[in-house]
Amino acid sequence: MLKIIILALFIIQQSMSGQGFNCSAFIIDGENILLAKNFDWALGDGLIFFNPKNKLKNGIYYKTNKSSWISKYSSITFNQFGLNQPLGGMNEEGLTIEELSTWPVEYPNDDNLVLNEFEWIQYQLDKYSTTYEVISNIKRTSINKFYFQIHYLIVDKYGDIAIVEFIRGEPKIYHNETLPYPVLTNNNYSDLIRYSSLVSESRFNKLNVNYSQDRFLKIVMLLKRYNDSADYLYSMNLLDSVQVNDTQWSIVYDIHAQKIYYKTKSNDNIKGILFSKNLIGDNEFKFIPIGLKKNKFMTLNLNYNIEYLEDLIMDINMHFGKKGLELVNKINNYLK
Repeated sequence: MLKIIILALFIIQQSMSGQGFNCSAFIIDGENILLAKNFDWALGDGLIFFNPKNKLKNGIYYKTNKSSWISKYSSITFNQFGLNQPLGGMNEEGLTIEELSTWPVEYPNDDNLVLNEFEWIQYQLDKYSTTYEVISNIKRTSINKFYFQIHYLIVDKYGDIAIVEFIRGEPKIYHNETLPYPVLTNNNYSDLIRYSSLVSESRFNKLNVNYSQDRFLKIVMLLKRYNDSADYLYSMNLLDSVQVNDTQWSIVYDIHAQKIYYKTKSNDNIKGILFSKNLIGDNEFKFIPIGLKKNKFMTLNLNYNIEYLEDLIMDINMHFGKKGLELVNKINNYLK
């Protein structure tokens, strides 16, 4: 009876924690180091950015907090809220970070460099080359929430994996022995681990991928079966097995090959982006609209970034109405 009550509480928590984003992500550390993610939300708008090194960055809170930094590394990122606001990406050294929504979250708020929850990703990709550097310097930054409560899955070219969450204003880091499964969905990681200990693998065919905990458990079970030489196609197939109706993008980062594979809801053909030496040496911001059939980078005109965000505001209004008003207002303030 106690076990049934605990499982019921997990389901209730899942219904309370939904804030629009869902998402699933995992890491395979074998012959290939792969980070894979499904981005699940109502909107599929997005831009893929090439972000060059040696660029001065001003955060959206720069006017009040003087938040700025200079990028040490170039990166490729997947953004929905415009330049320097990535949902995930990989830098030239192979450091790769993806975010997923979760609940509850309480971000640190002190006198350090103040970023929003998406700029936090760009900052790490700009400044660091390894997972160890990220977690060693984690208290150098604070987060002033733009809109979402999220946690982060991180891996580098050495296969060093970490999950970062913010609980009661402090970073909670899962790393090495505290990270039994390199899998993340939309509950706090400790809750996902507890849930996995309560559910038998015999229930595999009854798992419901519309629930964060069941997606986590399904990926954990499937990863136990994978071949050590699993590649990006294996990872894409695994992502397909936990797709939901609102899965907009599926991404696989092949870290050793320095290549990113992706497909979208509107275009199921898998496309690849190579982090080539020529690209790494480029000095201009470049972009690809994520739904574009051809994945050739174009030089970014900052006016295009503004026009993109203005179109995004219209899409948010259309899909969410009053529920999206807070996000619309924050994007408008960001554009001023």
